[in-house]
Amino acid sequence: MDSPPHVDPALLARLAAELDGLQRQVGALSHTVALLQRSAQPVAWPAQPAQPMPPQMPAQPGQPIQPLPPVVRPTVPQYAPQQQWRPTPPRPPRQPWWEREGMVSRVLAVAGAGVTLIGVVLMVVLAAQAGWFGPVARVIAGAVLSGVLVALAFRVHARPGGQIGAVALAATGIAGAYLDVIAITSIYEWFHPVVGLAIALAIAAAGLALAARWQALALAQIVIVGVALLAPIITKEPNATLIAFLTILQVVGWAAQWFRHWPTLHVTRTAPVVLALMAAIGVDSLSSTIDRAYLELPGAAVVAVVGIATSAASVVRRPHDTLGGAVLGVAAIPLLMVGVLFETNAHIAIAAVTAGVLLTVALVPQLNSAARLSALIAGVLAVVELCFTVPGDGGPSIAVSLAALSFLGASVSTKARAAYWVGAGLALLNALVFLSFASVDELVDEREAVIGLGGFTVVASVLLIATLVALVWQGVRLQVFEQNQLPPIGAVVGIAGVYAFTAALVAIGVSVGGSGGFTAGHCAATVCWMLAATLVLLYGLKSPASAHLALFLGLTLTAAAVGKLFLFDLAMLSGLTRAIAFLGVGLLLLGAGTKYARAFAERDEHA
Repeated sequence: MDSPPHVDPALLARLAAELDGLQRQVGALSHTVALLQRSAQPVAWPAQPAQPMPPQMPAQPGQPIQPLPPVVRPTVPQYAPQQQWRPTPPRPPRQPWWEREGMVSRVLAVAGAGVTLIGVVLMVVLAAQAGWFGPVARVIAGAVLSGVLVALAFRVHARPGGQIGAVALAATGIAGAYLDVIAITSIYEWFHPVVGLAIALAIAAAGLALAARWQALALAQIVIVGVALLAPIITKEPNATLIAFLTILQVVGWAAQWFRHWPTLHVTRTAPVVLALMAAIGVDSLSSTIDRAYLELPGAAVVAVVGIATSAASVVRRPHDTLGGAVLGVAAIPLLMVGVLFETNAHIAIAAVTAGVLLTVALVPQLNSAARLSALIAGVLAVVELCFTVPGDGGPSIAVSLAALSFLGASVSTKARAAYWVGAGLALLNALVFLSFASVDELVDEREAVIGLGGFTVVASVLLIATLVALVWQGVRLQVFEQNQLPPIGAVVGIAGVYAFTAALVAIGVSVGGSGGFTAGHCAATVCWMLAATLVLLYGLKSPASAHLALFLGLTLTAAAVGKLFLFDLAMLSGLTRAIAFLGVGLLLLGAGTKYARAFAERDEHA
């Protein structure tokens, strides 16, 4: 018999190790593929029995061959289909603004337009001051330069890529011609103001019509902004001439918007004339003479009417024009300011008319919410101005109370919550105004009370209390407040109402009895505090729904009455009034305590 062939043990061990590694790699790969399949399909893998692997060869000769441990496939729960992950492409690096297409040309064009316009102003103003050239030469030079720039603009616009340059050239020429007309009218006075305004209107209309035709908002912006910045240098002050020329731009700018939807042009065309009017009114109010007041009033009225009418027309044509609606009330700001240049009666009339017009506009349903809100805010400011122009110590407080009651009364439905909040704001303002003229010092000091309190205080106190009652009543009816907000709100309103009621009683006392009436008024106030607390507590017994709020307010008012009795009345009142105050408060306390004890006893018996 032949002997078995000789096998190298080292070779067998190396082959066994390689087979073992290959086996493990195949198992891991099959496990990964199974997981990927389960994540892609919502089907659970069935349980797989353990499958034995091929026997492992011994690593060393003479050792028995041991089978590998079975590979058990883990049970994977059923998953919903998952969206495959896709790598997010990296964002391109942010490009600097000066490297963006057309940005450098735009910057250079705008800068060139500005520098050229400054040169035009220097020629017609500083050259006149230095005596260079004659007036005719300066005017003709400005007109010729403007015409050449506009002609070049048409030539450049016809070429490829000439939009930016053409816009800058045309804007510079049109603005230069407009400034030239202002100089002819205000400096040289060759034109009557009406003639100058007519020529300026033609120039502005042609320029902004060109902007609309070329669909170039920048052209309109450069013309208006350039004129607005440089025209005051020519007129030397914010006078009627400047305001008239800027008003033309306000009107013509809206005409361009009628054909092109350019929301930002609302601000551009409105802001210059509004700011010029505000500056003119401010200068006139600080000067000793107000001769120009009768020129500022028509200017402010025209700007307000033009602003309101054009903004309203724009938002009716384009309901989503929010910026146009917001500018509506801004145009009325000079009209709110111009009243300070006139006497009281004229000031009241101006404020009343302004408030009436703006509040009427705020009620127009065809306007969008931005326009109505803008008109409402401006109208409320006019109402506040009107209230503070009313003469008398208590006149502003009475007027603000009436305005607050009017707005609170207008909030008859949930759709009129804006009116309620306006009334609430006026009620808060009224409380501060009332505190300013019926101060704490006047309530606690006898001499101050005799001097400062009177019939106006009584009327203002009654109206303030009525305003506070209407504020809470309408708030509850419109469900403006949450249930847990009623106690703190009721406490604040109660404190204000008690203060006003006390001021009214003290004012009545000092008006009737002088110094003696001061102590009588405080005695009556203390007893009335406790009487009101008793009534509130008794109301809480009869109305279970309001029991917690009534108990809170009643006990708070009771504590205030007792505190006033010991901290103020005991030291300030005379013997008889002091005794009356203590007796009144004590009897009311006894009555309230007895009533509550009886109510709880009856409730226990019923239970």
